[in-house]
Amino acid sequence: MDGNILRERLKYSSISFDVSFQEIATTIASGETLFLINDNERRDPRILLKILSDLEIERLFIPFVALRSLIEVAITTDRIPGSLKEVITAGEQLRVDAGLRQFFTKLSHSVLENQYGPSETHVVSAYLLDQDPSTWSDLPPIGKPIKNTDIYILDESLEPVNKGETGELYLAGQNLAHGYIGRKELTDNVFIPNPLDKSDHPILYKTGDLGFYNKDGDIEFLGRADHQIKIRGYRVEPGEINIVGARYPGIVQCITHAVHDQESHPQLVIYYVPQKAGEINEEKFKAYLDEQLPDYMMPAFVMKIENIPYTPSGKVDFKSLPTPDKQVSDAEGKIDYQSDTESRLAKIWRDLLGFQSISRSSDFFNLGGDSLNAVTLFMKIEEEFDKYLPLSTLTQASTIKDLSKIIDGSNEAIDFGRFRSLQVIQLGKPDKVPLFMVHGGAGNVLMFNDLAKGLPGDQPVYAFQWPGWDGFKGEDDIIEMAKFYKKELREAFPVGPYRLGGHCVGGIIAIEIAKLLKEEGAEILDPILVSDAPNLHSQYYCADEPESANSDKVAFKKMSDKLDLEIAEAPNGTDIQKGRKPQNKDVKKDDHSMRRYPLLAKYMPFYFKLGGMVLKLEDKLQLLKISLYEKLSIKIPAEDRHRYSAISQLAAIKKHEKTIYEGDILYLKSNVVYGRSMGLQGWWDDIFFGFREMCTGQFDAHIIGGQHNDVLKRSSAHQIIRKKMFGDD
Repeated sequence: MDGNILRERLKYSSISFDVSFQEIATTIASGETLFLINDNERRDPRILLKILSDLEIERLFIPFVALRSLIEVAITTDRIPGSLKEVITAGEQLRVDAGLRQFFTKLSHSVLENQYGPSETHVVSAYLLDQDPSTWSDLPPIGKPIKNTDIYILDESLEPVNKGETGELYLAGQNLAHGYIGRKELTDNVFIPNPLDKSDHPILYKTGDLGFYNKDGDIEFLGRADHQIKIRGYRVEPGEINIVGARYPGIVQCITHAVHDQESHPQLVIYYVPQKAGEINEEKFKAYLDEQLPDYMMPAFVMKIENIPYTPSGKVDFKSLPTPDKQVSDAEGKIDYQSDTESRLAKIWRDLLGFQSISRSSDFFNLGGDSLNAVTLFMKIEEEFDKYLPLSTLTQASTIKDLSKIIDGSNEAIDFGRFRSLQVIQLGKPDKVPLFMVHGGAGNVLMFNDLAKGLPGDQPVYAFQWPGWDGFKGEDDIIEMAKFYKKELREAFPVGPYRLGGHCVGGIIAIEIAKLLKEEGAEILDPILVSDAPNLHSQYYCADEPESANSDKVAFKKMSDKLDLEIAEAPNGTDIQKGRKPQNKDVKKDDHSMRRYPLLAKYMPFYFKLGGMVLKLEDKLQLLKISLYEKLSIKIPAEDRHRYSAISQLAAIKKHEKTIYEGDILYLKSNVVYGRSMGLQGWWDDIFFGFREMCTGQFDAHIIGGQHNDVLKRSSAHQIIRKKMFGDD
């Protein structure tokens, strides 16, 4: 092979992003080396910069937003990754500023390639910047179509425009997608028949992007045709915000527009026209918008105007809209910093966000801060306070007041007293992704203290306690519990990623929480930790108790033989992956517990029968008493809450419909083999309670031993969790 071929590449893109297959395929095709990084390394440009240097990476695919953050760190620290020979960027319009020119001037042997292409086609054009960076255009073109692709620039009548004239970009070629699965109407709207009768390309993709051919034949990109704005990587349609804002009582009309801060980052401003002689409480209006809109669509500023300005042609005159007043004070109208740290931190915020003054309680993101600003913020904090903080800290402490506490050494930035369920088990350090555990049948979270002690001291651990433990009504439905816990989780930690787990019924609740979070686009770190949770929908579940079978001894013998065999074939601490079959052929039938423990075999059926009668009677009496408390609106006494929780969790798991988790599960198992220990009837013809059927990913199962509530207390469990979930050896 050519000795000049690049050898070291970094896989920056997430596997769900279409660029990832370009990274993988081109590496394989050229026989090069592709280095993988994790999400934390990808998100933090400080770590990424170190990796580029340490691994001597020569080729890098990276979105422009991430590239800009990387460059800012490199220039500030004067650490240039000298091995880089080729940088390829896409995803956002490339903007060349002084920092980018300075970076590539120092990388005199490196080139920058600007690529363009939506997910529906992948890359369709490229433009190489290989000249002196001082000559680069502020907004470089996206180049010419690559091989096997065509780009058409058409007017509203779908006719080609002349060179230099603006039109919409339509794409065609071998890499064109066939459409959107299950969305025929959308497919028909944007994947249209080629109006130019090109037999090679019968279908065109309507991008919604504007551009024109310059004199050199390259395409100049002009942005979205529908005036969408890109905020923090999300495409925002201002009209959607306007509709929500106009619904607020007392407001006639709203217009949303993007202004740019000192770093040229877009910030949303919503301008509202009130009813005549009407006054709007802007704090309440902001609260309303916050409830109605996703975080990335939340305007940074709210401004009152008398009328919306229009141009002579009848379009909104955005240039005539006033500039936001960049002064944010407390509700009382004053700035009152409580420490030297707060004052110094406030100055950093003012300089970074372009405000004249900022209150100690103002939220960083509500002021227009985003991930780009956050990178600079934490670099400035490190310079000013000589303290390294990970970017994830801002998700827990996004005000000057709370962030100052962490800088000063206090991590208790979140007031957990306001939560009914979410509890602190171990604070740890804010640079670690917390582990959130869900209670078992008992409802309380005391058992997780032992788990936390078995994990590194800097690992944050939180847990959800069943709400009924406060003496008031608690849910007896798994989905409702999951929704409630998810709500509190998002209040305390609005931004992921999230790491989840649960004991017994809590394992199922944790799965439902994960599914809810994924629906909202949040990142879940697999595997989910589950200990001793049953699957009542399993094909291996036998709902009949042995005493109801034709022969008690025959039924119990069948159960004990099957379970004893599986335990013998899976030594303590041994993992059993999904789909693996027991390999130990030497376990003899004579070794089974029926022969080893004749008294156990003789009396176990009677235990089942008597125990079942007692438990049913106790449950009925307890339910009657609790029902009376609820009807009289009396707080349930502390001594009754344990049973109240157990009965509620039992009802929840019995009526819960079958659920499947599309991800990985780490399953830890006790020596319990029948449902009675969990208040359930029946048993399972599977040592893992049939739980592997609820997982489509890797089912990593381990037998820890002990009783039902002992699993997470054992050091063997802690070792497995540290290794499998946190990467500790």
